[in-house]
Amino acid sequence: MGIRTALVRLFTRQDDLDLTSGSIARPLGILALPVIITNVIQTVYTLVDTFWLGQYSTASLAAITLAYPLAYLLLSVSFGLPVAGSIHVAQATGGEAHERAAHAAAQTVTYGLLSGTVVGVLGFFFVDDVLALYDITSDVHRFATSYLQIMSLGLPSTVGFVAFLSLMRGSGDTITPLPVMLGSITLNALLDPILIYGWRFVPELGIRGAAIATFTARTLAALVGFYLLFASSRGLDVEARHFWPDFSWGRKLARTGLPTSVEQMGRGISINLLLVIVGTFSTAAVAGYGIGIRVISTIGFATVGISRGVETMTGQNIGAGKLDRAVTTNYRAAAIAFGSLTAIAVLTWLTARPIVSLFTDEPATIRFGVSFLHWVVPTFGFIGVLRTFVGGFRGIGMTTVAAAIVLTTRAVIRLPLSWFGAQAVGPSGVWISIAVSNVVGAVLAVAWFRLGSWRDNALATLGDATRESTDAVGSD
Repeated sequence: MGIRTALVRLFTRQDDLDLTSGSIARPLGILALPVIITNVIQTVYTLVDTFWLGQYSTASLAAITLAYPLAYLLLSVSFGLPVAGSIHVAQATGGEAHERAAHAAAQTVTYGLLSGTVVGVLGFFFVDDVLALYDITSDVHRFATSYLQIMSLGLPSTVGFVAFLSLMRGSGDTITPLPVMLGSITLNALLDPILIYGWRFVPELGIRGAAIATFTARTLAALVGFYLLFASSRGLDVEARHFWPDFSWGRKLARTGLPTSVEQMGRGISINLLLVIVGTFSTAAVAGYGIGIRVISTIGFATVGISRGVETMTGQNIGAGKLDRAVTTNYRAAAIAFGSLTAIAVLTWLTARPIVSLFTDEPATIRFGVSFLHWVVPTFGFIGVLRTFVGGFRGIGMTTVAAAIVLTTRAVIRLPLSWFGAQAVGPSGVWISIAVSNVVGAVLAVAWFRLGSWRDNALATLGDATRESTDAVGSD
């Protein structure tokens, strides 16, 4: 009863949530908490797969470690469209331009599904060739190819579900996607052991079973999400005509979303290049790195909640013309992120060995996984600061700046340091380089935000939105 009451209260609070006046910390917390929970649940997808495949075979664990970054790279090509849609919906909602918000949401789904389909088809045919660039065994290559081909076919559903999450968040509602995520991860967790190991009439599918489980769970989640977004009282007031491809909106979404797609592609490429470096070490090192990354993602993605909350609050305040409130939101959120993530880092550092041991009992893999966590975990707070200001820049509409900060952190700083570190020290050199890049990236984000040049861009964004709303009223 207590949990049910808490959820009901959270729903009620979001229904009455005003992001453009009054307290900043309270609405940020109410907005961010469900996103934090949703992203943790989303990451559990990978943890569940990692757990069952780790028990199944070391080759399968190594294969999924290689497959995840490539799957992320495929998604990143279309990722900018949901982010762009979220920004436009947030700014329109802040300016009370509800027709514009509905049109932006529908166009985001239309172009997102088209993009996901094209990229998914290309991925299905080319993942095998990409994996050939890695120095891996034939078993790991074969398993990773099977997993990625199935995930490629499910890319439209994945993009659709990401669009649902983003658009609901842009409107100021982060709680509605939560039960959908809970249902999806529950289904995935139930299907994983059945499809991986086989049960009764279901054959043993190994790593392909993990991919099919995720494919099924995300497809159903996307369908439920679309219903909630477009056909329920909690969604946006969208009509069928809004879905017809509007080329002017297509260009607008591409212009706003392209830098984010480039950012995510760069992030994905850097992750894969980092894996090329890690792949030169033993299978145990690769597997230990994979476990460490999964743990880091589970905890570190909590910062995504604050980042997305800042993105939405910044966007709505820009739409409402309240620039000073947008600035204060960013600084307060960064302080909250740094403090809370540093506290979590201490606990994670102290329990690193038991955490890694949950996924494998192979001593060498445990040793590498613990080493990774001991070096990277202390920089959690800096990751939070970096992601907070990146979210703020996105909310303003300055997606190019957000992309530049992320790409500089990963491509200019992390990759070269990791290569030299690997040559000089081995795996620990890579772990240290990741930690250093997290700190430098946070400093860069703070410095860029303090320059203040974003204010002119915010005013320009506000002016464009006002003109578009006036034109829309005139055309009606």
